[in-house]
Parts: sequence; C-alpha cells; structure tokens
Amino acid sequence: MTGDKRRAHQKSRLGCKSCKGRKIKCDETKPACLNCIKRNVECDFLSVETASSPAGLNMTDLELLHNFTTVTYATLSENQALREFYRISVVQMGRIARYGTYALLVFCLDNVRYLRMAPKI
Repeated sequence: MTGDKRRAHQKSRLGCKSCKGRKIKCDETKPACLNCIKRNVECDFLSVETASSPAGLNMTDLELLHNFTTVTYATLSENQALREFYRISVVQMGRIARYGTYALLVFCLDNVRYLRMAPKI
C-alpha cells in the first residue's frame, strides 16, 4: 500500500429507514433527506432511543452491583445454570424497572453487610 491516506468522512448513525435499507449515506436532514426527495419516496426516520444510564446509579450502587455479579451470585445456588441466571438475567431484569434496580441494590447491600459481620474462620 502506498502512503495514501483515506479521506475523512462523517458516519451517518441516525439516517432514515430508506437510506439504511439501501445502505447509502443519509444526510439526516428533516423532515426528508435529499436521497428520499430525489427518489420521491417517503422519508421515515427511526425513533431515536438514547442509551439511558441505569436509574441514576452512583458509585456505591455500581460497587454493589459489581459485588453481586462477581461474588454474591455464586453463593445463591450450587446449580451452575441457576448461578448464571442470577448473575446475568436477574441483573438485566433489575434494569427494566427502577424498583427492580433498587430491590437488587438492597439485596446486595444486605449481603455485603452480612459478609462483613460474619466471623472470620
């Protein structure tokens, strides 16, 4: 390869359905992009779903969740499949609703307190 550099370009992440379907760059102008205007087709932009942070978690909450997914889940069952269910699925379900997240955090906090008070053998 010679020393030619690629030309810089902007990626189109929020393009319309038509441009995405044709796998072409959308200029993302609204209400209709130029490609759709030229082709005389309906320009339908996908609804933008921004990634939300998990229910306003602070550093302590994140530490509790980390503890659950690295330590606590393994103490809940001897069955490997069930342990993986706790480690992955329960955490995902907890993110669906705010009360699920809080319930999981309370459980994690209770477990951490128990482990700290347990006599060291």
